[in-house]
Amino acid sequence: MAKPKETVWQVESLFDILNESVNLFSTEAFKRKININIYTGKYKKLFVLGDKVQLKQVFVNLIKNALEAINKSGEIIININKDDKYVYTNIRDNGIGIPSDKLDHIGQSFFTSKKEGTGLGLMVTQNIISSHKGKIMVKSKEGIGTNFTIQLPLYPS
Repeated sequence: MAKPKETVWQVESLFDILNESVNLFSTEAFKRKININIYTGKYKKLFVLGDKVQLKQVFVNLIKNALEAINKSGEIIININKDDKYVYTNIRDNGIGIPSDKLDHIGQSFFTSKKEGTGLGLMVTQNIISSHKGKIMVKSKEGIGTNFTIQLPLYPS
């Protein structure tokens, strides 16, 4: 196995990382008639202390999963919000949803419900968020969709 890259801690714009992550999927989303919308309200200038490459990997994993969960045309909605200490990024899709008996297994090594999945994407995502002193929360209903919430410490502006 390759040695993991060292974490590079810098002040990063969460909006810029999200925007770059979404842009990676714009062609696929267009072809599949899936809209990806980012709603920031007044929060376009929120910053976190972290590794841009790792944080981008988190959002790429979650957006990719959301795209794969949507069978036909659909929508992925990304909302950014904050409080005094944290920035919250919600990634919600209107895909097939995750069965309630599988929710507790999300993030476990090699657990997947996909035919061609490895079960490592969400494990890596959880590890990255944890190393950034954040949390990841998930809510899902079968046939309705899934909402992932990423909580990261807000860097004081």
